[in-house]
Amino acid sequence: CALLSFSAIKNNDKVGLIIFTEKVEKYVPPRKGRSHVLRVIREVLHHEPRHPGTDTENALEFFGRVQKKRSVVFLLSDFLDPEFQNGIRQVSRRHDLISIHLSDPWEMKLPNAGLLQLHDAETGKIAVINSGSSRIRKRFQSQNRSRHAELKRFFKTSGLDYLPISTDTSYIEPLIKFFRQRALRIR
Repeated sequence: CALLSFSAIKNNDKVGLIIFTEKVEKYVPPRKGRSHVLRVIREVLHHEPRHPGTDTENALEFFGRVQKKRSVVFLLSDFLDPEFQNGIRQVSRRHDLISIHLSDPWEMKLPNAGLLQLHDAETGKIAVINSGSSRIRKRFQSQNRSRHAELKRFFKTSGLDYLPISTDTSYIEPLIKFFRQRALRIR
């Protein structure tokens, strides 16, 4: 968020922010300037969610209501919300939407660590699983690979910008490569 925000103000563009869970929890209207970007970054770093769950479609509908001018929109998400597609299609009709998929390798592959207690931050549910079972580890990995492939397929068939970024590697190179390819495509 910081890198994208500072890049925007270097281009003399405005920067805004919407932080959401199942509800829009924080809205910072777009403005220019370094002090505004520092506020946006502070909001991202210090925000404590008040609600569980995720409703991406609701947040994108909110964005469509408050932002009338055509804008470049960066949607940073893990895309675990199963109902995000309609909102993305709607916003991308009027705005230039770039979806950045943040993922963590720990979400893709379970360690062989025996009994694990997992807490779902979205629902609050707790489950105990036996990660020592190779069958359970394989099923977990297969489901996540399938979900990621489905996500890539959605963005590709929709013709929308999609950038996967993993938390275990630098995001600088993927961002540079993405924007270079995008610049060539737009010309």
